[in-house]
Amino acid sequence: MVLKSMSYGLPLLIFVGEEKLAIELGLVRNVYVATALTEMYIKFGDPDVAFRLFEEMPQRDIVAWTSIISGFIENGKNNEALRIFREMRLGDDKPNSVTILILIPACGHSIHSLVVKSGFDSAEEVQIAMLNMYVKLGYVVNAYTLFDQMLEKNIVSWTVMLSGYSQNGYANEAVTVFQQMLKTTDLKLDFIIAASVLQACAQLGSLHYGEMIHG
Repeated sequence: MVLKSMSYGLPLLIFVGEEKLAIELGLVRNVYVATALTEMYIKFGDPDVAFRLFEEMPQRDIVAWTSIISGFIENGKNNEALRIFREMRLGDDKPNSVTILILIPACGHSIHSLVVKSGFDSAEEVQIAMLNMYVKLGYVVNAYTLFDQMLEKNIVSWTVMLSGYSQNGYANEAVTVFQQMLKTTDLKLDFIIAASVLQACAQLGSLHYGEMIHG
C-alpha cells in the first residue's frame, strides 16, 4: 500500500512495511523527512520499524529523539523509551521540557532522578507533572516533599496536592494544606479544591471547614 504524507510540508511516497526502501532511497538522510517517516510508522503501531529508521538517521535533532520516545510510550514500550532517553542524554542532543513531560506519566517515580540530573526539576510544568504523578501513584509523602520544595506555587499545584491528599485518604493533611493556602496566598477557591476539602471534611466528620466553604 502506498501512502502520501505531507508531514513537514514534504510530499512522500512510502510503502508501508518497506522501511528498507526508504533507507535505500536515502530518505533518512534528511532529519525532517526521516522524523516524518518514524512518526508515520508509530501511528501505524509499528514502533520497532520506526526505531530502525531512527537508527539509520545520520543526524538527529530534539524533535526526532522526542518523537521516537513518545512513539514507544504510545505503544506501551516504556522501558525502551527510557533506554532511548538515557542514550539521548549521553549525546549532543539534550532533552527539553517536552521530552521530560512525555516521560513522566509513563515512567513513574523512577524518572525523578533523571529529571534532576537533566536540570528540569525546577521547571514549573515539570514540577506539577511530577506532583501529579506522585499523587496518582499514592506516594503522597513524596508528593508533599516536592510540593514543599516548590519556590512558587500556583492554583494548579495547590489543587493537585490538596486533592491528592483527599483522594488518598489523608483528610487531616488535606485540611492542613487548605489552611496553609488560605493563610499564605490570595488564591480564590475553585470547584476542585472545594470538592477536595468537602471530601476531607466528610472523612473527618467535621462541619467546620465545610461551613467555611459554603460561607
